[in-house]
Amino acid sequence: MRKILFIFFSGLIFFSSCKSKADRLCDLGKSYEKKGNYEKAIDYYTEAINANPGHIPSYNSRADIYRIQKRYENALKDYEQAIKIAPDEGMLYYNRGVMYIEKGDLSKAIADFTKCIDLYPHFFQSYANRAIAFSQQKKYDLALADDYKAIELSPNNAQLYYNRGITYSNKGDFERAIADFNKAIELSPHYRNIYFTRGNCYFFTKNYEKAISDYNKAIDLKPSNAEAYLNRGGAYLKIGFLESAESDFLKAKALNHDMQEAYYNLACVYSKTKEIEKACYNLNIAITKGYQDWKHIENDKDLNNIKNSECYRQIMKKKGK
Repeated sequence: MRKILFIFFSGLIFFSSCKSKADRLCDLGKSYEKKGNYEKAIDYYTEAINANPGHIPSYNSRADIYRIQKRYENALKDYEQAIKIAPDEGMLYYNRGVMYIEKGDLSKAIADFTKCIDLYPHFFQSYANRAIAFSQQKKYDLALADDYKAIELSPNNAQLYYNRGITYSNKGDFERAIADFNKAIELSPHYRNIYFTRGNCYFFTKNYEKAISDYNKAIDLKPSNAEAYLNRGGAYLKIGFLESAESDFLKAKALNHDMQEAYYNLACVYSKTKEIEKACYNLNIAITKGYQDWKHIENDKDLNNIKNSECYRQIMKKKGK
């Protein structure tokens, strides 16, 4: 389960009594950026920089677009140039930190969010994003400390409770995770990620009825959510509702033809209903699509009814290939 990254789209503002040529060009760039015409926006930001090589908002805005386009080397050059010009502008470190976390350079992301916190200690987004980086490093206690600080600074922000719930969930503390997801839902009832994620916590704690209820809500809010159908099917399978499980797994693979878990779970359903050929067929597709947990296959009791079949033995010959 993943946290939600806080992205601060640049709007660095430096007040002056009148707008310079660079300011006007930068404004044009922003107008094109809002329209999604990133290349035209980059052109205007570049013109602004040419007009004033020290124009920080243009470097920052151009860097943000490069980041969105995953042109990280270009973005880094612009962030570094802006920081060189204005080393005490915390938002530059913040935005560069977002770039680092997106490209997986977690240590540098943490360093940048820490620098932003030093400069702007009440900017909750820095704590929230540093928590994400710590969590991805599996440093859950450090992540929780930042999650708590972010909530202290912005106590009515549903996303922050969701993120802390993810930290607790990753740590295996599902009760506290569920409490945070409950709070997030209280603050934002239509926040669709929460129901799916809370459903997973109920699933892990074997509260399958509540898990199904949450997956129902997640599907209501996003009918194309293949993962919600997959997991709801898994909950139905656990409580023996095989027809409902089959229906959900079929829907999941219809929404995502490459979802290997849907084929594997269908194999489990058909094994339990003693439809041997259909079970082997789906298990074989799951493996063809990349499912390689052979130990789980061998130990999975849901597949017991096919383990003496010739088709199962043929499938298991693929092990190690």
